Amino acid sequence: MMKSKYTSVILIAFVVVLHFVGHAQSFNYKDEIAQGTCTSILTGGPDHVYAVRRSCNYGSKETCDAVCSKLGKHCYNAVNVYPEVMIGNTETGKESLHAYKYNSCTNPGCGPNYCCCAINKHPLPNPNAFKDEIAQATCTAILPGAHGHVYAVRRNCSGKDTCDDVCSNISKSCFNALHLYNSATLDNTETGKEGLHTYRYNSCKNTGCGPNFCCCRK
Repeated sequence: MMKSKYTSVILIAFVVVLHFVGHAQSFNYKDEIAQGTCTSILTGGPDHVYAVRRSCNYGSKETCDAVCSKLGKHCYNAVNVYPEVMIGNTETGKESLHAYKYNSCTNPGCGPNYCCCAINKHPLPNPNAFKDEIAQATCTAILPGAHGHVYAVRRNCSGKDTCDDVCSNISKSCFNALHLYNSATLDNTETGKEGLHTYRYNSCKNTGCGPNFCCCRK
């Protein structure tokens, strides 16, 4: 009888400990990782930074813009911090920590699971950084004929309009199309690695994604 009583007490204690440990581990170090990330990627001037947990489920439609707004703050980025893969203290060369950076505050699904909020408004990173300039230079260089005005026009990559349509909509004609991929982040001293990447279509008829730029002329 005494043994059964002690067993019950131990079992209850184990369940209580498991509950609190399990609850703590659901965000085990995620807050710290998200806080460090949000602080690092703040753009603009100095400000207070808050990494705010967001409910991550596919039924949720509340964006990080809404999460930050409810706290009287502004969203400037969003992050998904994945569960840590446990590895031994002496193990190396294995994946353990993993995060995804959105460069957006409008994702409604799962994730992100953290919103980067600040007191003041800060600009989001420009997803088209230098793409306009690269596309303009490329379209100018491949213009057939001796001379002419050249326009590198952004195309909605999820739309159904071809580049023929895009150029026609602004009273121009298409002579080629490009897809400019996001640049890989390289250190200023790194060599022998892929950084910039472009696809040239030699067509203005594609309806998929890409192209994301149309070469138009008058």
